[in-house]
Formats: sequence, structure tokens, C-alpha cells
Amino acid sequence: MSLKIINPQNKLHYFKLIAFKNYITENAEIIDDYLNLINEKNSNRINQLVAQLKDDEIYELCIINGTKDNKFFELTPFSIHGKASQKFINETTSYAFQEFDAETITIFSNSPTDKTLLNEGFQSLGSYNDRFTYIKDKEETSKLGFVVK
Repeated sequence: MSLKIINPQNKLHYFKLIAFKNYITENAEIIDDYLNLINEKNSNRINQLVAQLKDDEIYELCIINGTKDNKFFELTPFSIHGKASQKFINETTSYAFQEFDAETITIFSNSPTDKTLLNEGFQSLGSYNDRFTYIKDKEETSKLGFVVK
């Protein structure tokens, strides 16, 4: 499987996105927030959806939201199984580092010891409002020998 960019303005993509949103049970409102964000005109802001498809349906989805000037990006992954796979986290993180020249990526999790994120080189920064913050820097990723632009 490889990442596919999802364009909500494409009717087929939009219907697949809505079907996925209706299937997931946790944080589905974040997808609605994303759909509102894409209509904002801001040349410094990047908002993109990438997905893994299985049988031509969205299997895993990630909202990539960041700014060009400070190269800080937040990834919000979703899966029909509740938690995105390590492979998907790896691919979306690499994509953000390479495609958008991100310097820092953050992901929020409900788990204080999210093994998937820790195994991908993310560091836990602790909790805020019952959500745990994980962060990964491009510089650290390069030192560890992962593929980065």
C-alpha cells in the first residue's frame, strides 16, 4: 500500500471520506474541523489529507496540518481499527518531513506510553487536558539513520 492524497473537493474522495468518518467512533468531529479549514485562504498554512486505501475504501487516514514558515506540523491519524498502524505512522511522518520540509512533527495520543509512536522515534512530552503529546524532530530522525530528505 502507498499513501494517496485525498481531495475533499473531488466528489468521489468526499464520499469516501464521509463513509470513513461515519465508521470511526473516536474524534470524528476532527474531520469536520478539517473540512472547514481547507476553505481558509492562507498561503503559509498547509492542510492535507493522506490515506491508505484497501479495496478502494479509506482504511487509514491522516490529517496533516502545519505552517511553512516555522515548519511545525501536527499529524492526526485515524484508522477503522481505532489506532493507526506503525507502518502508516512511519509513512505519513516521512511524507511530512519530505514533502513539506517539516522540521518538527507532533502527534497527540490518549496513551501515556503509545508504543507505536515511541517505536517510530517520537518522544513523549507529557500530558495536557488528558491528551499526551509526542514530538519528533527532523534533526533527531537524521541522526538515527531514518530516511529523510
